[in-house]
Amino acid sequence: MEVSIDAEQAWSKTLFGNRFMLQLAGTIMSTDGAFTGSQLALRSRIPGSTVHRLLVDLFTVGLIAKEPQESGSRALYFRRLGHPFWEAVSRLSVAARDSNPTTGDEREPQRGKERR
Repeated sequence: MEVSIDAEQAWSKTLFGNRFMLQLAGTIMSTDGAFTGSQLALRSRIPGSTVHRLLVDLFTVGLIAKEPQESGSRALYFRRLGHPFWEAVSRLSVAARDSNPTTGDEREPQRGKERR
């Protein structure tokens, strides 16, 4: 089952103050090795300027690190650092998937209808 983008964005906005942080963090988690902001923007379909701003935030708090730049290259590569944040992102994605996309409440049976 695919995570509802609306629910994921609502959760992300509430938790991080930005509707794309949860999605970007999930994309980073699924990336092996070094990555650039442009690569993440393509994979996640998040606007590049937003990706770059969020990467600065993740770098500032020590969740990602810059890789050494190759001589003559303008590309800035990052790598994910080990931290409990990444496991929390995975759990939050599951919680968003299991929530009501409109209210964020856990799914509950409608009145008069019981789960079986």
